[in-house]
Amino acid sequence: MRITLSLLRQHLGRQIKAKWEEKKKRKIIDYGVPAALQNATIFDANEVAKIEWPKIDVPEVPKILPELKHPLWKEKPCAQFSTDLHLMEGETQVQVLTKTLKREGLPSCVTDRIGQIQLPNQDQLVEGSILHSHFYDSIQARKRRTLDPKRPYKLTSKMYGIRTERKNIHLSMSLIRLCASMAGKYPQIFNSTALYNSEVSFPITKDGDLLQFKGEATCVLLADDPLPVVTSDVTSTCNEKLPDMFPVKSTLDLPEVNVYSMEDRFVSPNNKLHPHLLMICNNAPARMFKDHQLTGSGIGTAFMFAASHARHLYGPDVKQLPAPVAVQCIIHDGRRFHFLYYQLNTLDLDGEDGVKNMVWVDATNPLYDSFQTLAQQPVLEGYNPRALDTILAMYSSPQQTL
Repeated sequence: MRITLSLLRQHLGRQIKAKWEEKKKRKIIDYGVPAALQNATIFDANEVAKIEWPKIDVPEVPKILPELKHPLWKEKPCAQFSTDLHLMEGETQVQVLTKTLKREGLPSCVTDRIGQIQLPNQDQLVEGSILHSHFYDSIQARKRRTLDPKRPYKLTSKMYGIRTERKNIHLSMSLIRLCASMAGKYPQIFNSTALYNSEVSFPITKDGDLLQFKGEATCVLLADDPLPVVTSDVTSTCNEKLPDMFPVKSTLDLPEVNVYSMEDRFVSPNNKLHPHLLMICNNAPARMFKDHQLTGSGIGTAFMFAASHARHLYGPDVKQLPAPVAVQCIIHDGRRFHFLYYQLNTLDLDGEDGVKNMVWVDATNPLYDSFQTLAQQPVLEGYNPRALDTILAMYSSPQQTL
């Protein structure tokens, strides 16, 4: 056979066979019995097993659950609501949980400003922010494996790319920077303060059950003046009824824990700053959170920030507020944007009678229709400019004269 490159090429199977032929011909070397063991006495194993050895009494260690050792462990459980909690009934459940009445559409103090604030090259800047967060990011990490929608009984294959958390945070920060760039035209924006990754904890009692609202906002915009309320006539809400969930209880799918603290945690270090706008990212897969569930998550988060601020202003034992507290909220999953204007009127959540809280909701505002990659190039389809117009209207203080 003529020696060629194909013949000289390494072949794993041929090498394994050659190694096997070499090793199977090796002879076992007899080294003999070591000299130290030649005169040793050999005992039968059965005789050794009959020897009675002295027993050592070891005290039994009581089985203690790890959480029982925790200094914050309490016997009475507490139901917890968090921003990323997937509620079965969505916004209806949160309305009953927080005693809130829903109004369709944003109030006039926001809608009158939509479209009146324009940035130079506004649409190009937003499209660039979307492309940067979804495509032009050099960090490639292993994505989380989720259920395959085509095969729900299996997980998706391992993939590397830009994680959903990073996409949403980059998009949120880019939109906040675009809103802050209009400070040259509206100097009042310089008086606001932005806090990032702010956590809030708000414990409360509802119908004898302990509740704890815990959430985190990607960005919280604080200002010196409080956000104006939509209506000061809060007694008119006494005649309206909350959604009916009978026979389902509002705390049905809230996880109960025994390790918790009943202390308030608020973002503002003093009484001089008031929360105006919350930017919240929902990093769960889009198919897991429907529109009404995403809205419910925003209502619950807006309630906990407004309620924490109310206690910060009026004391820890306040029930009926001397004056309502308002806060705006934007919650999104990278494509769907939901806008809320929440007005807190009371912290008395017992029963369904009396004064109730109010929320104005403008749901399901897609920033774009689809984003895909064709021939290694990003393609953005169906860009919606109204989403940024609403964000600009909510970002700018309603007290600013246009």
